[in-house]
Amino acid sequence: MANLYKQVASASKWSTIAEISSRAITPVSLILLARVLTPEDYGVVSVATIVVSFTQMISDLGFQNALIQKDYDEKKLSRAASVGFLANMFVAIILYVLIFVLAEPLSLLFGIPESVMVIRIMAIQIILNSLNSIQTGLIQRALNFKILFYIRLTTTLIPALVSIPLAYTGISYWALVAGALFGSLANTVVVWIRSPWKPRLFWKLELFKEMIGFSLFNMAETFALWLAAWADQIVVGAVMTTSALGLYRTSTNLVNVLVNLLLSAILPVLFSTLSRLQSDEAAFRSFFQNANKIICMIAFPLGIGFLFFGETVAAIVFGSKWNGAGDIIRIWGFVSAISLVYGVNGIGYRAKGKPQLNVIVICTNMCILLPAIIISAPYGLLTFVAVRSVVKLLQAPVNFYYGKKYLAISFVQTIQNLRWIFAASGLMAAGYFVYVWLIPYDTMMAQIVGALFCCVFYFIGLIPERTFIRKTINLFLGRNQSAES
Repeated sequence: MANLYKQVASASKWSTIAEISSRAITPVSLILLARVLTPEDYGVVSVATIVVSFTQMISDLGFQNALIQKDYDEKKLSRAASVGFLANMFVAIILYVLIFVLAEPLSLLFGIPESVMVIRIMAIQIILNSLNSIQTGLIQRALNFKILFYIRLTTTLIPALVSIPLAYTGISYWALVAGALFGSLANTVVVWIRSPWKPRLFWKLELFKEMIGFSLFNMAETFALWLAAWADQIVVGAVMTTSALGLYRTSTNLVNVLVNLLLSAILPVLFSTLSRLQSDEAAFRSFFQNANKIICMIAFPLGIGFLFFGETVAAIVFGSKWNGAGDIIRIWGFVSAISLVYGVNGIGYRAKGKPQLNVIVICTNMCILLPAIIISAPYGLLTFVAVRSVVKLLQAPVNFYYGKKYLAISFVQTIQNLRWIFAASGLMAAGYFVYVWLIPYDTMMAQIVGALFCCVFYFIGLIPERTFIRKTINLFLGRNQSAES
């Protein structure tokens, strides 16, 4: 157990470094691109992104998660990986041909005919990503996030280096297309260079059936997650204008990038570690609650920051051409952050070998989401965002129910675990109102100082958690080699 915690500490460190480095590039890239490109440009590319993301989800077949979760010995793992690689490649090629043929009707579905060639070219990513999916899963399984650091950094930097100079030459949305394509190519090349495992020509039907049996529920979960993530953009693209789609997607994407700066560093490590601890109930529960506390400790002040300083963020990142971005950031950012109280439950379900629970949670929410966003879309983008955000929070009751039943963590235990974080967040909000009351709030500098003022109040509120914070930092830095819970 002590060795596992040591691996977790190392994996968390490299995963966090990778995410901070790569995610820091995205906002900088967005700031530079938003000064040249328009919401319409992002709207055209969004159509292709929706199509490509859907087909990539299918082509993976859920084998990446199956290889992480299954307790195979080295020989069987290598064979299973080869089977998964061949299956992924076969499906990816078929899907690319279908997308190439159907690109025109798909573009007309969204009312954006200029996206036909964009869809066909960006769909090449389907084949490229099928060449690295299995290797990435094996690296995650081994908790070798140092390799993923180099992969992540390289493949985030390449799109920025390609798209930014091209955008300034005046080729509009084609700069984004080129950046995405070169990013996928770089990802594949780096994974093949750094991965110790290489595929071989091996096929065994029994292994395929064994993995696909687990993967079917994972694919259902992934599809439900995809629909939950993209249904809103599909509706906006079909009902509103290209500009509205670009504004909505880019604003929510900025929020997701900043929130995922936290989540993407922890979730791969969390799933891999919880899968190892699934037979030890006490260790599983302790590790899960500690991870949830760390996530919420960072997410809550981020959400409050979005709520109070969304307009400031929009002004810094997007400039004057993106009217309405601030309101979207405020609403969606706040809800996305506070929903993490229950948001990592899905990782626990999958680690326990019960991905079907995620499907139930998401499908239950989708029964409300789909009619809600379809009805609200004609009333304008801001109303749409508000309704979408409220529906997102309705996942909470179902998640708390399954959390108690299958993870042995009740709603009361969750609140008890996070009580000081709630208190510190309330103190942070109070600090904001005190600052606004005392200081004129009409300049950018005043708003930045206000944000720092709020952070001071939040850190004061976290004083009761100082022991937990110190232990977490020590574990992250590798100073604590024991398996502390």
